[in-house]
Amino acid sequence: MQRRPSSAHSTYARIVGEVAIAWNRLERRLDSLIYHYLTVDPYVPGFILGGMSNDAKTEFAKFLIKRFEKNAVLKEHGIHFAALFNRLRENRNI
Repeated sequence: MQRRPSSAHSTYARIVGEVAIAWNRLERRLDSLIYHYLTVDPYVPGFILGGMSNDAKTEFAKFLIKRFEKNAVLKEHGIHFAALFNRLRENRNI
């Protein structure tokens, strides 16, 4: 007969699952930001991003934003998002 997990264990597992789901959503948002600035066939960014680490993606996003964003407010917010993404990645890993 299977043992039921303790409530502390199931609470921990639920929280870890929620963090993983939230992180995946955040990664997709970063990818979407990069897709926005790459004006090529949609399969190209997917291929490029698939082999990149999160660090490389944030640096690539910053490069694209600095290079192509003409709106100063959007540029500032985009670069800030990339910086926050790195901080959140570090906190998630801890």
